[in-house]
Amino acid sequence: MANKSTKLLFFVCVLITLFLFSWTANAFLIIQPCYIGDEAGCTCECDSCEDCTNALNSTSCKNIKLQKNISISSETCINNPENFNNKTFDCQGHTIEGNGSGSDYGIYLNGKSGNMIKNCVV
Repeated sequence: MANKSTKLLFFVCVLITLFLFSWTANAFLIIQPCYIGDEAGCTCECDSCEDCTNALNSTSCKNIKLQKNISISSETCINNPENFNNKTFDCQGHTIEGNGSGSDYGIYLNGKSGNMIKNCVV
């Protein structure tokens, strides 16, 4: 009897371990869809000034795609992210719209190189 119980307990433990591993692996892929050494570069999506700035600053994001129009009231939307070098920011025809005061920018870059910003209405 103890032998059957031990086998059953072992089987249940294996199933739980496999379930947890599968769930953890899937959660990791959702959070971080890019892999180190990905030759094509990783594509990240954003839908706000903060999301886009974070994606442009991330060392794992090489291609960043804006998913919707952004409207800002009184600040520069993307303000010179530190790691924004050798990347592509594709607005996909979306708009980054300010308040028209003239003192802020939709996208501000200084001292950056190798970037492409395309399909943006700023």
